[in-house]
Amino acid sequence: MKKVIIVLLILVALMAGTVYGLKAMGFTFAREHETQYEQFNLGEFTVNLCDEPRRYLRTQIVIEYVYDKESEQNLMQQEAKYRDTVINVLRSKSLEELEDVENIENTRKQLLSQLENVLGMEKKIVDLWFVDFIFQ
Repeated sequence: MKKVIIVLLILVALMAGTVYGLKAMGFTFAREHETQYEQFNLGEFTVNLCDEPRRYLRTQIVIEYVYDKESEQNLMQQEAKYRDTVINVLRSKSLEELEDVENIENTRKQLLSQLENVLGMEKKIVDLWFVDFIFQ
């Protein structure tokens, strides 16, 4: 019985030493890596809607994405692509479509999907908010 206890104590000491040594060398364990999210303001958009008579929408959009250096640089370097995508999606909508809460949610999902594709950020854009939403 004493031998089993001694062997267990030695194993526990070796495991503790290994963990301490790995942490001292900068190794991090999987559960210490929490996903970090950042918000990015896509800016303000003023677009004509597809209605007759002509109506327009002014909105500001913010996205939340899984942060890494590559994604951040990607967003900063591809302003023309994401602005064009947002403008095209919003211009295809009518005032009637944008007055309905369910349609606004569908538009939000459509923008999320198309932005992920255009920016090459599949599964990295996690949310999108309309900060302002004014139409006339």
